[in-house]
Amino acid sequence: MPARRSRAVARFSLIDTARSSQAPFFDKEMMRRPATPFAREVEHWLAAHIADRYSLDAAAAAFRLSSRTFLRRVKEATGRTPLALLQGIRLDQARRLLETTDLGIAEIAARIGYQDVPSFHRLFQRTIALTPAAYRRRFRGGIG
Repeated sequence: MPARRSRAVARFSLIDTARSSQAPFFDKEMMRRPATPFAREVEHWLAAHIADRYSLDAAAAAFRLSSRTFLRRVKEATGRTPLALLQGIRLDQARRLLETTDLGIAEIAARIGYQDVPSFHRLFQRTIALTPAAYRRRFRGGIG
C-alpha cells in the first residue's frame, strides 16, 4: 500500500509543462466515487476475471441477474457500463505492471485480457494520453 500511495502522490504533485493532458497523472482510485457493496463485488469479480474474454451474459450469471438488470445495476452503482468498468480495471493493472515490472507490452496486454496488442496500445494511448512505452519511461519506479 505505501508504494501505491507514493505513486499517487508523485502523479498528483508533478508539474510537466510539455504535457498536453493530465491523464497520465490521474489516479482513479483516489477520485473514485464511494462504491456500494454491489459495485465492490462487481469490481472484485471483474478483477478476478481480468484476463478472460468479456461476456456480459457470464458476468450477469455470476450475480444471478439477467444481462439487462446487471447492466442497469452496474451503471446505477458506478456510473459506467460493466465493460467500461472492466477496461478501467485492466488499464489500472497495466499501469501497475508498466511501473513495477520488466514485462513486455504484449505480455502485459495478454495478462490483462487483450489478445490484440495494437488495440490495447490504442486504448491505453487514448485513455492515458501516453503510449505504454512512454508511460513506462516516465513512471518506472513510481517517481515519474
